[in-house]
Amino acid sequence: DRFEANADFDVFPVDTVNYNWIAMNVQHPNLEDINVRRAIRAGIDVQAIIDVAYDGKFARACAMIAPALLGYWPDAPCYERDVEQAKAYLAEAGLETLDVTLTYDNVAPDNVIAELVQANLAEVGINVELVPQDSALFWEEGYGEEGAKVRQLTIMGYSTYPDPAWDTMWFTCAQVQEWNWMYWCNEEFDRLHEEGMRELDQDKRRDIYIEMQKLMDADAIAVQGRGQLRQGPV
Repeated sequence: DRFEANADFDVFPVDTVNYNWIAMNVQHPNLEDINVRRAIRAGIDVQAIIDVAYDGKFARACAMIAPALLGYWPDAPCYERDVEQAKAYLAEAGLETLDVTLTYDNVAPDNVIAELVQANLAEVGINVELVPQDSALFWEEGYGEEGAKVRQLTIMGYSTYPDPAWDTMWFTCAQVQEWNWMYWCNEEFDRLHEEGMRELDQDKRRDIYIEMQKLMDADAIAVQGRGQLRQGPV
């Protein structure tokens, strides 16, 4: 904003291909029921997070692969906050209330995001304990069996390269207890990942990566949030 308000500078917005999300640990007893995960996804106001934590400077991402990349899913559902629907999902899981933890790197704007999520989910009946950690502990604790035991919700963000395989490779079964902090294993996702790296026909590749994102969406393993930062090189 300061550069745009200064006539001495020309600002050219450029989208990155990075992505951020809230990971849900499907192996944890509190989150293994898909209706609980659906309740969390329905209970969080993603646009409010972008507006408050990022001053509205990010485009909302409704799926993992950015618009500029092969495999972008233009019809991906963007879940809007619906408290009553979230409560209904929780009821389908046989619950009226639930206690969960949200772990995050103790840096701005993650603290703001965590507080917004906590307030959003409190209205659904989900009590969120905030677990801020220094960066070293945050990245170390997610690995291995211990991470799968203790992590529940985690604020995550990855940078990537301009090929969709760099987006999907971290969420295969082999990456559980490595970088896949949803601790989610889907054999069809793995098969498509391997097929996508071998396929030379770009139209077929596009369809493969869209299908992979549909599998992630169907299992409700994440709350997709921040997408492409509107950066302004000068």
